[in-house]
Amino acid sequence: MFARMRDRGVTVRILTNSLASNDVPIVHGGYARYRKDLLRLGVDLFEVRPAPGEREKKDHTQVGGSSGAALHAKTFILDRKVLFVGTLNLDPRSVWSDTQNGIAVRSETLARQAASLFEESASAHRAFRVTLRTSSTDSNGSASERDELEWTTEENGKEVHYFHEPETGLWRRLSVRFLSLFAPEKML
Repeated sequence: MFARMRDRGVTVRILTNSLASNDVPIVHGGYARYRKDLLRLGVDLFEVRPAPGEREKKDHTQVGGSSGAALHAKTFILDRKVLFVGTLNLDPRSVWSDTQNGIAVRSETLARQAASLFEESASAHRAFRVTLRTSSTDSNGSASERDELEWTTEENGKEVHYFHEPETGLWRRLSVRFLSLFAPEKML
């Protein structure tokens, strides 16, 4: 669907939780599988930075919980004319078994305001912009090309680049990667 939209010249921008701000890391592991594909399709991808102090609280394995910075509402803005806001995930599990819902409103005023909030939330000091960079050598020093994720943000007025899940420790990154192997796609 995103490929068809991009082929028609539609801009697709996504703002979601970073691993550091996520209140359900195993779900992040499910989403993380799709980042490179989304970026290759031309989707602009942003991940919310954790609120100050949240990194220290979350640098461990956590299956559930709550974060002061995590996004939960699902919001879609279509052509700055239609706004959808709700908690319903767009996945089979939510459609079949959840009681969550949402509302769609045709309102250019509300859609414009939501777009403005998106821009503020996706700004360099509040989110990481996720991009692909081509790595020309592998860990053995051999010549090979592969796409690697890069997270860019602003800290103290300076652009900062990360080459792994930002503001997370090695244990958290490895734990989420391991746990995501056991999360069935239909349950994410």
